[in-house]
Amino acid sequence: MGQRSLNQENNLQQEIEIISITQVYKYCDIWCPWKENQFDISRELKKWHVTEESNKWINFYCCQQRWMKLLFTNLDDQTQYEGERPIIIIPCSEELMKVKKKYAHNHYGPEIGKIQAVQQICGDSKICEKPCFKIIQDAQTFVITIDKNSLSQYCLRQCCLPHSNILYNIHEKMPNSNSYLRIGSIYVNFQGIFKEYCTRGDLFTMHIPKNLNEETKILLIFGCLQLNYQEYEQMINLP
Repeated sequence: MGQRSLNQENNLQQEIEIISITQVYKYCDIWCPWKENQFDISRELKKWHVTEESNKWINFYCCQQRWMKLLFTNLDDQTQYEGERPIIIIPCSEELMKVKKKYAHNHYGPEIGKIQAVQQICGDSKICEKPCFKIIQDAQTFVITIDKNSLSQYCLRQCCLPHSNILYNIHEKMPNSNSYLRIGSIYVNFQGIFKEYCTRGDLFTMHIPKNLNEETKILLIFGCLQLNYQEYEQMINLP
């Protein structure tokens, strides 16, 4: 699996691919915390549908901490990838999700990556933002962060007062170093007061380098879905 060189400053100016992730919703869904989520994903000529498999009663009582599987299917209704969250995620648990590739006849290949919790980024990382979680793929590590010092980006959203697009940054750890390079972003698109408060239908837009390999892009999409469950499934999340 080829790796990109990260020691060129023009990486941020490279060709960008835009991926849209839409949470499927009905207006009554906000009153149904046990709902199994669905997502539509669109990137260039490819489209996928993601469905959640979980226990609705556990959904009701555990909400974000529920066991679940996310099934990544193409337009031919063939499952291509599966993300599985442990049965119960306790607050100190590190592992949030494992992602596998699925082949024909329900045969799964080896794990292509995992999503893990992260409390802080130490050393000379030069990231002055709040880390949400990290994505591990072989020797590569990605971290999703948000600027905690921004009133509009963090405080108002955490108090359930959305009023603008929210920006999360995607950083990649440089080889043999504690430094990270920002390679992309995730926008949570503000869709108006009525839709934000009366539905559970979030809309995400990812901006990532086009030259990432396919499995890395899939892992980052699963990371965006993890962001939805971690930050946007609850009714309120005080800072």
